[in-house]
Amino acid sequence: MKKLFTMFLCSVLYACSGMQTQSDTDQKTFKMGLQAYHATQWQAAQNLLQQVLVDEPKHIEANFLLGNIAVRNKSFAKTVTHFQTVIRLQPHHTKAQDNIALVHLILAERYFKQFSAHQSSPLKSKKLVALLMAIDTFADNHLSKQS
Repeated sequence: MKKLFTMFLCSVLYACSGMQTQSDTDQKTFKMGLQAYHATQWQAAQNLLQQVLVDEPKHIEANFLLGNIAVRNKSFAKTVTHFQTVIRLQPHHTKAQDNIALVHLILAERYFKQFSAHQSSPLKSKKLVALLMAIDTFADNHLSKQS
């Protein structure tokens, strides 16, 4: 009986060794998404990383990379959602903190430009114009470094 149980246990373990767990599948999908991201294949990376989040919504790096892709696509609401998830899960994730701050600056600049376009007199504050130009330059440089 003991020998039969041992044989049964060995056969079950052997059968299970060939099976992939959900975590293994997610890791492989994440690696493929990461490769697509580094190859600047944004759509493929986005699709693969979103697959990871279906099964593992708290995957920090998948959320971070999807936030970066959303910035590139100028989908700022998605960007904020992904970076907020990263920061909620890992409060000291400095890159996510920097990126979400950058997105808020971009949105602030956009709203300010919309506001100033509806003003009857031109913008007179030289400091404010210089600040907006500095924000724009910072945003352009920061986004080009992420690529």
